Amino acid sequence: MPLRTNKVKQVQSAGNPWKSKYGDDMYPWEVEMEGGDVGTANTKDADPSKAWPVGGEVTYNVEETDKGNKFQRVYDNPAQGPKSGSSGSKGSNASFALSYAKDLGVAYVAAGKLDGGLPENIKKTASGFKKWLDEN
Repeated sequence: MPLRTNKVKQVQSAGNPWKSKYGDDMYPWEVEMEGGDVGTANTKDADPSKAWPVGGEVTYNVEETDKGNKFQRVYDNPAQGPKSGSSGSKGSNASFALSYAKDLGVAYVAAGKLDGGLPENIKKTASGFKKWLDEN
């Protein structure tokens, strides 16, 4: 499957929602990209703009089938998924660093090793993590 990056030009419904084998509601969409690709994509959300934002640049796989192209969105951080949107590696690094620093701060408080200044410590730790992630 070729990996491509383009801006989303248009998204419209491609039919009725259906149930996945895991019981999730899936919503089919016809997606047109500025580079000329047209294909179908499914989302778990009734709002396609979370995964396929019109005007936004996205990375996606294209699977060519006898029924046309099938698109699958690719995210910088697989845990990110469509609910967070994709803002590129810098945004992903900032979000990841802050989340990790918060978890570390909570662990220190739970262990009785940090009494006060939690928000300041979390910000300082997150900045250090982000700097390292951006450089490596």
